[in-house]
Amino acid sequence: MASTFHEQDLEVRGDDGWLKMYRFDLSPQPWIDFIARNWYICTHPDSHFTQRLMVARTDGGSRLTLANGELAERSADGAVQRQELTSADEVIDALANRFQLELGADTRAGLERVLPALLRA
Repeated sequence: MASTFHEQDLEVRGDDGWLKMYRFDLSPQPWIDFIARNWYICTHPDSHFTQRLMVARTDGGSRLTLANGELAERSADGAVQRQELTSADEVIDALANRFQLELGADTRAGLERVLPALLRA
């Protein structure tokens, strides 16, 4: 993470060097600003958070991401391994075992219901 004054950058090493993923600053923000934005991204039909399954986890020297059925693991040296998950069972297994998420019966049933359409998209 590099910083200039109050700005912070989260970077990832790629084939062409370091790439900025996020930029933020540490200025205080009023809570009301978070409430409206969070409501929008969680509920609006055009928000990509309501249209896709997105999960990310960093663990030591690697970053693991899942976007619908595309599982990717990026190591500290920038190398990326990709795997296409084609069934709901494969995605649920990755969520439980690779991302270490505890999935109750209701969550698993909900995923089994919605994942087939997401994986076809």
